[in-house]
Amino acid sequence: MDKISIVVPVYNSERYLGKCVEGVITQTYQNWELILVDDGSVDKSAAICDEYAAQDLRIKVFHKKNGGVSSARNRGMDNATGKWVTFLDSDDYYDSEFLEGLISRTQGADLVVGGFRWFGDYDVNWYISQTRYLQTKEEIGNLLNFEYGDSDEMKEKSVFLYPWGKLYKMDIIRNNNIHFNENMKVAEDLCFVLSFVTHIKSLSLVESNHYNYLVIKGRQDYMLNAEQLSFHIRGFNETISGLEDAVGMRLGVTRRFMERTFLNMFLKRLKRSKDFNIYRMELKEYEKSARFFESYISCESLLERLKICVPLYLPRLYFFILRK
Repeated sequence: MDKISIVVPVYNSERYLGKCVEGVITQTYQNWELILVDDGSVDKSAAICDEYAAQDLRIKVFHKKNGGVSSARNRGMDNATGKWVTFLDSDDYYDSEFLEGLISRTQGADLVVGGFRWFGDYDVNWYISQTRYLQTKEEIGNLLNFEYGDSDEMKEKSVFLYPWGKLYKMDIIRNNNIHFNENMKVAEDLCFVLSFVTHIKSLSLVESNHYNYLVIKGRQDYMLNAEQLSFHIRGFNETISGLEDAVGMRLGVTRRFMERTFLNMFLKRLKRSKDFNIYRMELKEYEKSARFFESYISCESLLERLKICVPLYLPRLYFFILRK
């Protein structure tokens, strides 16, 4: 039986960590190692990690200074010894069949992908419609050309936005030096997944949703300043360009979806600015990355273009009149 390394970044998760770890311990598939990376927690999380490690030799703990979720995941991957690696957030948990369901579909695959369920403030199933095996560039490319949506097709494709709920072959990660970008504030998850898929020959989709993802309304309210916007869009474009070369097709839907996501995060920050001089400085910095968004903006409806362009190109009108 192949060993699975489960990497859990932990930061101030004392409320949820016990259920998270217990969900691993009670898996029907038992050849695993659990790597808990304490990312400088200031609550009781570190002690909880150590307690579990003392009870089960398959549980390893690494304590580090706070560096963010990406650095914690990277530390976990660097210390993984399994043939496969998967990720688990410390406030999420597995149903008992999670590992069994994925490992049973690894034959001939470099990546195994399952669905998941939201719980908390929302209860939504994000599922794979049919268990199947993909091994052509066209099939993989079409699957990854997506945007976030509620249709069954988009729900299936949207599972690639997240790093968890999947089994990744560790040899591919090591041989291609694939890591999470520790400087990205958002979309580092997607970029990791896309970077990995760039190097695979096949993947398996599994009709299951045994990963449970905690959703708390208003918990994540991301914003980007202009400098961060430029950094993120360039990093994303570099990643998706590599994938497009690998699958031999342009992933225009995914590009527009992420361009919209990044630009909205910038506009949200811009609109909350209370100092017009800072507002203008942000717009000046935005000019460095404006060309990346021309195609997306031109495809929007007239009303949406006005919502986007007025704050960007008519700053005095927007700042002093329209936003009042």
